[in-house]
Amino acid sequence: MLCFEKSVLDLQSLDLQRLIFTKRKKIKMAEIFTSFQHLSVLLLLLSILSRTDCMSASQSCTEVKQLYKSRGFQDTDVPHTVIEGENLQICKTRKTCCTEDMEKKLSHYCSKEFRHLLGESLEMVRNQFTRETRKFDEFFRSLLKTARQKLHTMFTKTYGALYEQNSDVFTSLFNDLDSYYGGEDMNLIDVMDTFFNNLYQRMFNLLNQAYQFDDTYLRCVSQYMDDLQPFGDVPQKLSVQVKRSFIAARTFIQALAVGRDVVNAVAQIEPTPGCQQAMMRMSYCPSCSGITTVKACNNYCLNIMKGCLAYHAELNTEWNKYIGALEKLALRLKGPFNIESVVDPINVKISDAIMNFQDNGVEVSRKVFSGCGQPKLNRRKRETAGASSSRELDFKPLQFDNGRKEDRPGQGSLDSLVKDIEKQVRNTESYWHHLPYSMCNREELSARASNEADCWNGNQTSRYLPDVVGNGLQMQNNNPEVQVDLTQGNHVVDQQIVQLKLILGKLNHAYNGIAVEWIPMTTGDHGSNVHYEKPLVAGSGDDGSGSGYDDGDDLYGHGSNSHGSHGRGSGFYTVDDDDDDDTEVVEGSGSGPYDRGNFYQPTGKDDGFEFSSQPATQSPPYTGPKKPKQHNKPSTASCTATFSIFIMLPLILISLD
Repeated sequence: MLCFEKSVLDLQSLDLQRLIFTKRKKIKMAEIFTSFQHLSVLLLLLSILSRTDCMSASQSCTEVKQLYKSRGFQDTDVPHTVIEGENLQICKTRKTCCTEDMEKKLSHYCSKEFRHLLGESLEMVRNQFTRETRKFDEFFRSLLKTARQKLHTMFTKTYGALYEQNSDVFTSLFNDLDSYYGGEDMNLIDVMDTFFNNLYQRMFNLLNQAYQFDDTYLRCVSQYMDDLQPFGDVPQKLSVQVKRSFIAARTFIQALAVGRDVVNAVAQIEPTPGCQQAMMRMSYCPSCSGITTVKACNNYCLNIMKGCLAYHAELNTEWNKYIGALEKLALRLKGPFNIESVVDPINVKISDAIMNFQDNGVEVSRKVFSGCGQPKLNRRKRETAGASSSRELDFKPLQFDNGRKEDRPGQGSLDSLVKDIEKQVRNTESYWHHLPYSMCNREELSARASNEADCWNGNQTSRYLPDVVGNGLQMQNNNPEVQVDLTQGNHVVDQQIVQLKLILGKLNHAYNGIAVEWIPMTTGDHGSNVHYEKPLVAGSGDDGSGSGYDDGDDLYGHGSNSHGSHGRGSGFYTVDDDDDDDTEVVEGSGSGPYDRGNFYQPTGKDDGFEFSSQPATQSPPYTGPKKPKQHNKPSTASCTATFSIFIMLPLILISLD
C-alpha cells in the first residue's frame, strides 16, 4: 500500500514538473516571438533607411542630366536633386528628376523617335519593292530596246532600201508596245492587227508595183486578209503571245509599285495620343525616376507596339492576298507568259510572216484581184505590165538563229530575275503582324526576350507579368498598356486596303490573260524609270505642296495643304476577257488625295529586307544619341534585392523556429 501511494505521489510530482516546464516553454516562446516582432520592426526600419539610400543613389539627377543633354536639350532644365513628381501628367511618381516642362519635351522627342525607328523598319520593305520594281523595269525596257535594234539592224542588212522606205510600220509597232508598257491603255490585239494589216498593204503594193491602188481599193484588200491569211498563222499566234505577256509584265511591275506605295503611305500615319503616352512611359519615365540604364521588358514593349501598330496590322489580310497573287503571276512570267521568249525573237517571227507572204504572194494577188476587181496600171509601168504583174520581189530570207537570245549588257534571264523577285516578295508575307516583333528586337527600344527580370515593366525593374495581346484593332480591347479606340478607323489604312483589293483583282485578271484598263499611276520614286501620269495611290492634297526625298536628304520631309482634303469614290473599269469587241464592266472604288503633312522620309539606304517574329540573336547597331557615361552606383535591381532580404529575414527565422 505504501509503495502504491509512493508511486502516485511520484506521478503527481512528475505531472507538476511537466506543467511547470510547459508553462515556462510557452512563456519562453512568447518572449522569443515578441523579440522577433521587435527584430522585424527594427529590420523593416533598416530596410526603409537602406531603400532611401539606394533610391538616392539610383535616381541621381546627374545621370538624368547626361541623358537629357544627349537628346539635344539643355541640361540646365534638369534639377540638381529629386523633386516632387505628383504634378507630372504621364510619369507620376513620388520623387522625380523631371519637371513638367522636361516631360513635355521628352514626350515630343519620344514620339519623334518612334516615328524615326518605325520609318527605318518600313524603309527596308520600301527599298525592297523599289529595288525589285527598278530591276524589272530596267530588264523589260532593255529587252524591248534590244529587240527594236536587232530588227532594224538585221532588216536593214537584208532588205536595204526596201526596208528603210517602210520602216515606219515597224517603228510604230514598237512605239505602241512601249506606250502600253508605260501606262497607255490600248487593245494589244488591235495593235498587232494594225501592224500586220499595214504590213500586208505595204507588201501587197511592193508585190504589185505595176498597178495603182487608191485608199478604197486598199480597204478592200484588207477585207480579204483574214480569209487569205497571207502571213500564215504567225499573226494569230504572235498576237496572243504579245497580249498575254505584256499584260502580265505590265501588271507585275505596277503591282510591285503598289506594294512600295502602300508602305510609303503607311509611313505617314502619326502615332495616336495613347501610343505617345505609352511610349513615353516605356522609354523615358524610368529615366525620370533615375533609372537610365535599364531597358523595357520585351513583352512590355510588344504590348505597346501592338497597340501603336494596331491599324497597321489591319493591312495584313489583304497584304498576304496581294503577295500570293504576285507569286502566282510570277509563275506565269516564268512559263507561258514569258515576255522574254516573245519580245527577244520578235524579229524572227515577223521575218517568218514576211516569208510566208512571199511564198503565197501570187495566189494572194490573184484572189484579191478577183474579189476587188482588176486595178489600174501605173502609166509608167504600162509597157512592162505583162511582165511585172506576175513578178516576185527578191526577198532574201533572214538568216537568224530562231529564238536565240542575245546578251544584253548587265542583264540576266527573265527566269532568274523573277525568281529573285519572288523570293524577296515572299519574305514580306505577314509583315504587318511581324512588325511589332521587328521593332522590339531593336536594342533602342527593349531588352532581349531572354532578360525577363532585369528590365523595366512599366512600374519598376522586375518581370513583366501580363500576357502579350493579339494582332489587329479588335485584339487591343485587352491591351493593358495602350488605349485604342476600337470604333475609330484610320483613313490612310482604309485607303491602302482599297488599293490592295484593286491590284489583287488586276493581278488575278493578268494571271488569266485578261486585259484590264489600267489607271495610270506615279511611282513616287526618283530612281525608277517607270513613268505614269496620274496617281493611283494618293499623292499630296489639293493645292498642296511638299518636298520629297532624295538620297542623302534630311530624314524628315515636309508638305503643306491648304485644304487637307480627303475624298472617296467609286467607279467602273472595263475588262476585255477575249479577243472580240465585248467588254465587261466591273465596279471598283477608290479614294481621293489627302494632305501628306509632315511624314517620315526614307534615308535612301538600299538594304535587303529580312525580318523575324522571334527575338533577335544579335541586335542591330545603335545609331541614335550617344548614351551617357555610367557611374558605379547601386542599381535599382541590387537595391530591390536588399529590400527583399531585410523584409523576408524575420519571417524566415520564425518559420525555421
